[in-house]
Amino acid sequence: MRLVRYIALIYAGATCLTIIGLVVIVVGASLVEGSGTMMRANAGAGTVLELAGYRAAGFAYQIMPAAVLLGAMIAGTTLARRGELLGAQASGIGPSRIWVAFVGGALVFTVLTALAGEYLVPWSVVRLEREQIAALGRSDTQSNFYNRPVQWFRKGDLILYLPEVDLKNQRFNRPVIYRIADAQLREVIEAEALVYETGGFRLLEARVLDVGTSTFTHTPDLPLALDTTPTALADVTGDPRQMRILQVAALARRRADAGFDATPHAVELHGRLSHPLNAIWLALVCAPWALHVDRRRSLAVNLGIGVIAIAVLLTLMYTFRMLALGHQIAAPLGAWGLSLAILAAMPVSFWSYRKLRAA
Repeated sequence: MRLVRYIALIYAGATCLTIIGLVVIVVGASLVEGSGTMMRANAGAGTVLELAGYRAAGFAYQIMPAAVLLGAMIAGTTLARRGELLGAQASGIGPSRIWVAFVGGALVFTVLTALAGEYLVPWSVVRLEREQIAALGRSDTQSNFYNRPVQWFRKGDLILYLPEVDLKNQRFNRPVIYRIADAQLREVIEAEALVYETGGFRLLEARVLDVGTSTFTHTPDLPLALDTTPTALADVTGDPRQMRILQVAALARRRADAGFDATPHAVELHGRLSHPLNAIWLALVCAPWALHVDRRRSLAVNLGIGVIAIAVLLTLMYTFRMLALGHQIAAPLGAWGLSLAILAAMPVSFWSYRKLRAA
């Protein structure tokens, strides 16, 4: 048990140092890149450090699986060069106990990553957004994309134009409703207001144009068969990075019900589940190589191999994501594609290591 704890501590230390090093490099580079903007906004040192801290939380979450991979390579090489792996093997300690330390450490980082994605990262994104608006006078570009106001909605055969939304009073002023059937426009309805009551939606002072006959009909009170609620119809904006997983799922459903593309939100939702698990899959893939007992192993070579592997992983991750956002593959595959690729590489890794040992 002491051996497992000893190896796990070395592994955890190597992974934490890797996370700190990567975060400092990237956040430092982002500060240098944005130094001109901060100087023009007269941002003080406290503001700069606060922005850097919020960015660091999000980036640490993103690179956690990669840090687990590099940490395993560093810890394994260190133990091998000091002869501790060879000594454990000579003492009759099987590799399974050492594997427990590595996989157990990866499991701990997986849990921490999942908790960070659910609580820390949404909080840091919200704080970063507020601080940027207060100090720099602008918000994040991606948040602007998610929070763009919308006026067009689709539900069944109805397309609704709602220029003025009053969710507090469950009222939509000056709506225009288009009814489409068999790919043809059948009816256009203009009204003073669309209101929601217990019985459902009603149009006040509606003017109905029958496209087929080109005739107008005026109706003071016209029921509208619309199977939804005002909140589900109009509350379809928001940055999913600032939300917890259940809130992201609810927003994705509302967007789909209102006829909007919910692919980015679905990718974010499944990414919250798949991203932390990548730490375990990567630990399993690299474990045979990290725990190789050869004392002549080079730390620089292993780090170089790890960096190349991370570059491939990041390329795959963004490739799957872009394909999903471009509607070339299903949204869940955009998030789980990297995990599937890692799992597919696992038997190849084990087979290659056995060939090395047999040589």
